[in-house]
Amino acid sequence: MTGARHNLAFLVCYLPILEEGEKHVGKLQPLSGVTGEGLPAFVGRVADLVREARAAEPAPEAFVVFRPVAEGFRVERADDGGWVVVGREAERAVALSDLTNPEALAFAQHRLARLGVDRALARAGVRAGDTVHIGKLSFDYEPDEQVTR
Repeated sequence: MTGARHNLAFLVCYLPILEEGEKHVGKLQPLSGVTGEGLPAFVGRVADLVREARAAEPAPEAFVVFRPVAEGFRVERADDGGWVVVGREAERAVALSDLTNPEALAFAQHRLARLGVDRALARAGVRAGDTVHIGKLSFDYEPDEQVTR
């Protein structure tokens, strides 16, 4: 269907909706995206409605500002005499890896080193053989010779 037939079919199909719309918004005007007929009036009316709606809204009393919490980690003494690394990034580094796979284990170790966990453990006083807990992972600490205190 093209041209006048299409427009007539459109009007017949949507006539009940158009009649209902007139009750709520007033007289309906012809509008054409192809020829531009009625567009300036339509855009002006929509702008007026938006301005009216914004003016009817109450002014906000206060603003809530959400700021992300600084990421990082900390090393604490555990109840069992070992050490606990607490922090989302460090815990994710071990939780998202299959540590039974040597490549995944090496990747997790690299991520922890990049975060500075090795250096933080050394600064906290962790010694070779001490138990370290990161999330659900527990291991015996082996210092890296390259890590300086």
